[in-house]
Amino acid sequence: ILMILPGEIGYIIECTLEVVNLDEKPDYEALSYCWGPTSPPVTVLCNNQPTRVTPDLGATLQRLRYPKGGIISKGPETTLDRCSCINQQDLEERSKQVSLMKDIYDSAKNVVIWLG
Repeated sequence: ILMILPGEIGYIIECTLEVVNLDEKPDYEALSYCWGPTSPPVTVLCNNQPTRVTPDLGATLQRLRYPKGGIISKGPETTLDRCSCINQQDLEERSKQVSLMKDIYDSAKNVVIWLG
C-alpha cells in the first residue's frame, strides 16, 4: 500500500510503501491510471529513498495529494490515498499482482481512475 504524504503541487512527492495482506481487509483506495511513456522519469521519495516513476504516475500523484496544512490534511502523517502498487519492472510480481486485480479493486474503499 502506497501512503501519499500531503504536499504542494510542484514539490517533490513523498510517500511510504508497506506490504499488506488483503485477507486482513486493509482500508485503502485503489488507483487506476494510464501508464503512458516511461521517459522522462519523475523522482519521488518513497520511504525516504529516491525512486523513479513514470511521468503519468508522477503527474497523477501531484494532482491527487492534499496540500500541506489544508482543511483535510492536518500534518505530514496524513495521507491522501492508500493505493495498491505493482512494481512494473518485476515481471514475477506484476504477473502475481495482475491476477489479483479483481480482488484488489473489489476490496478497495474507493477506486480512483485518473485519465490524465
